[in-house]
Amino acid sequence: MGSIRDVLGSSSAARATAQLDLGAGQAVAVWENQSDRVSYQRASDNVFSLYLAGGAGTRRVDRRDCTGFPGAICIMPRGHSSEWEVTTAHRFVHLYLPDDALKAGFAQIHDCDARRLDLPEVTLVDMPHLIAP
Repeated sequence: MGSIRDVLGSSSAARATAQLDLGAGQAVAVWENQSDRVSYQRASDNVFSLYLAGGAGTRRVDRRDCTGFPGAICIMPRGHSSEWEVTTAHRFVHLYLPDDALKAGFAQIHDCDARRLDLPEVTLVDMPHLIAP
């Protein structure tokens, strides 16, 4: 398993413009990318992504009709694999949550067994109710 953060960090095209370590393996980073091809294989963390600007030139190669747009949401659960082609500039933010931290938070907030957590994979969807101030 590999970290999506490490994959982007090793890309010659992607650039983190801001990063914040939240402790306990949790982090947030704002990225800019263009003219790149990125492959995530069995992600080690859960990643929540929001496209901030651009994205029309970003598409998920292993899925049809999936292209980005400002406000697009992606959820990449632990174990996720995908391949992306980036042709035009876009900016996005990633929230990185280790599986144990996500499950512990879920169990505490919902007062239930963490095994009830079923985090779906979501690719480039519009969820304005999640991103509105």
